[in-house]
Amino acid sequence: MRLRNLFMILLLCMTVGVFSACTGDDGATGPQGPPGPAGPAGEPGDDGDGSGGTAFYSFLKAWGSPTGEIACSSPLLTGSGPLPGPDTLAKLSAPSPTVEAAHVVAACANILSSISAADVNQLDDALDLPDGTGGTTAAFTAGEALVFIKTGKGQEVSREQVPSSEFNQARQVTTTKTFVGGKVFADMDAGESDQALERLDLYSECGVGTAPTNLVGTWRAVTIVEDPVPYVDGLPQDVSDAAAVRTTTLKVCANFDSLPGVTKCYVNVNAPGTANDSEQIAIYDGMNLHTVVSDTMLGADATADVSFITTTDVASARLCRIF
Repeated sequence: MRLRNLFMILLLCMTVGVFSACTGDDGATGPQGPPGPAGPAGEPGDDGDGSGGTAFYSFLKAWGSPTGEIACSSPLLTGSGPLPGPDTLAKLSAPSPTVEAAHVVAACANILSSISAADVNQLDDALDLPDGTGGTTAAFTAGEALVFIKTGKGQEVSREQVPSSEFNQARQVTTTKTFVGGKVFADMDAGESDQALERLDLYSECGVGTAPTNLVGTWRAVTIVEDPVPYVDGLPQDVSDAAAVRTTTLKVCANFDSLPGVTKCYVNVNAPGTANDSEQIAIYDGMNLHTVVSDTMLGADATADVSFITTTDVASARLCRIF
């Protein structure tokens, strides 16, 4: 009888356990075990720049992006392109136009619209340029396309002793660097230039710089004159014609706030011997130049779409090709 009762009690307990999930141990929960191994990495997310990825703009192939692809986080849009020379120039008492007769006009007509003194002052009211249509007090006349305002200047002079080599005798080279710079203004012609439309699209995506079609930036020009004096037995020799052995380099560089991470320059080198002369449009990284438009490409259409400016400080330059 007792065995039968015991059997019934065990059967009842097993039946109740199925429905109540009893384990027979209602004590406190034990300590948490160590974490397991990490799971596989998830899919990469958006780069977080607000653009949803990258886009292609053909004009950027001439502004430091080999394929034209760019994201809003690109160094071209977030960086600060270098300009030749010191960080700051001696400030002029009043800003002045750099061109005595006229700014760059006709040659830029296929990419730029005219810009006036009033337009420039509206873009930068700190300049407060004089009005007028001519004479020494005039800023510049209406119809000009690419406007350079000079706000500072400077100069550096250095001397270097160059030892003799297999092909050259020892010499001392005096290098004089004359700098001028300030602000540059332009207005891209949206009806004539695909670049203007692409710049507008880039601005709508990333919102960097001045709203197109206006272009606002800084410019810096430097004229580098290298005058060598030969040395024999440690003594300087007379130079009968200094100009014949002089090397003169001109760089005119622009950095626009819509692409603040890239600086583009016109470069002209006039060295002894005509075969050594060269010019180019290049990206400047602070140390080196990376050619965008070569000497031969500039020469092929120089009369078609390239203009020259002349200032009291800087020699002629094909500045329209910076674009």
